[in-house]
Amino acid sequence: MSVSPKEKRKHIYNNKTFYWFVIKNDEGIPRIHIISDDKKINLERAMFDKEVPVTGAYINKLLNEYFTE
Repeated sequence: MSVSPKEKRKHIYNNKTFYWFVIKNDEGIPRIHIISDDKKINLERAMFDKEVPVTGAYINKLLNEYFTE
């Protein structure tokens, strides 16, 4: 079963589909969530700077870090 794309942004990384969104945690701190289409990868990271917009390059950087760890 794939991820519902509702209220999420689609991102292609190494020919795989990921969806990402930003949501605040219980303390009100924004967190970036990245989920693979097959739901096998589910990342949650703190935003580096709340004032800087999240771009595809930033999502690529986070995924690169995940796959090289």
